[in-house]
Amino acid sequence: MGKEHSPETVRLVTRLRSVRERKRLTQDQVAAAAGMSRPTLTLIEAGRRSRGVTLDEAAGLCRVLGVDLCDMLGEAPVVVQVDTVP
Repeated sequence: MGKEHSPETVRLVTRLRSVRERKRLTQDQVAAAAGMSRPTLTLIEAGRRSRGVTLDEAAGLCRVLGVDLCDMLGEAPVVVQVDTVP
């Protein structure tokens, strides 16, 4: 990751990217639904955004991904429901 971020921030952005990938969503899809640009999401996921991720951004991303922000911030593994196509 770029600038030194707290361990909690690193864990959060790593989990956000992992959930997005497990749900097979693109950065374009998630960024648009969360009201941010894809380059912003790319920087957040890579840990290269100087200010990290704001609480509002994290909440919006969690809403789009269908996960609880508190779960994403915790230390326990996050369970993700992945929809399957019949």
